[in-house]
Amino acid sequence: MNPESLQGRFLLVLVVLCLILGGFVISPFWVPLFLAIVFAVALHPLYMRFSRSLGNYRSIAALLTILVAIVGVLIPLAILLTLLSREAIGVYAAFHEGSAGAYLQEMLQSAQNLLNRYVPNAPDLLGTFAQNINSYAKTALGSLAGYLATAASVTA
Repeated sequence: MNPESLQGRFLLVLVVLCLILGGFVISPFWVPLFLAIVFAVALHPLYMRFSRSLGNYRSIAALLTILVAIVGVLIPLAILLTLLSREAIGVYAAFHEGSAGAYLQEMLQSAQNLLNRYVPNAPDLLGTFAQNINSYAKTALGSLAGYLATAASVTA
């Protein structure tokens, strides 16, 4: 085998290996990098407008752009996530107390009656699901409330 060919292949393997390992190192930063690109593209026209109106004071234009981004984007987003998490926790509490479960059971019973009319062995197929629907809903809403509360606490 030609030594130059072997060296070229070895170099190619090393480059590919370094790229793969570099991808593993950078992988936790993909979401922040993507968000940084989105914010940079979205706020650059505002920065340019501030920069033109302030003349040579580019740092003040950057500060004004950051303040507008915080007040106009991040604070409303944090408020929205907080309200959404409170609502999810309220729905979970209603299911946990059983007040929303009765309505859900009534809707499930009417759906089961409609299904029984068209599928004769539907009670056998849906029996265990109908008995455990309240616990499934509690578990799902509890998980959703937990995720939303975590997201709201991270952004707030």
